[in-house]
Amino acid sequence: MEKKAGNAEGQVGDLARRLMLMEEQATRSEERLAISVTNLANTSMQADKSLADQNDIMNVCSKKSENNDDLEKQLKDAIFTKDESENKYETLAQKLKIKESESERSNERADGIECKFIEIEDELKVGRPEATKIWKLEKKSLWREKKSPKTN
Repeated sequence: MEKKAGNAEGQVGDLARRLMLMEEQATRSEERLAISVTNLANTSMQADKSLADQNDIMNVCSKKSENNDDLEKQLKDAIFTKDESENKYETLAQKLKIKESESERSNERADGIECKFIEIEDELKVGRPEATKIWKLEKKSLWREKKSPKTN
């Protein structure tokens, strides 16, 4: 029996050591679990922050995309307006050329007519004394007709 008691004491000692080792392992496992949970919580917070940042960036990108769309529309409108203005300018430039050529022709005609007036005026100046004599004679004859008795 002593042998059995010695064996039993040895087994109890072995079990006690085994229990202590298992408790140490459990303590280390709990510490590792606590560290893992802490790391997981930190990672989760970083992921939440990353998602929040991603949402912010997506909102900024969306706003910039809308702004780009508006700017593209303004650019198209500006190009259309520019093209319309260029067409109007070309039309007006052509009309101006036509008016300038018409003006040039009118000025040439006016110069020609002015020269003719000067010639006619010179002719009248030369022929004026004679024309004045004829006019005076006509006036006298009209006066005589008025004064003379009318015969019907």
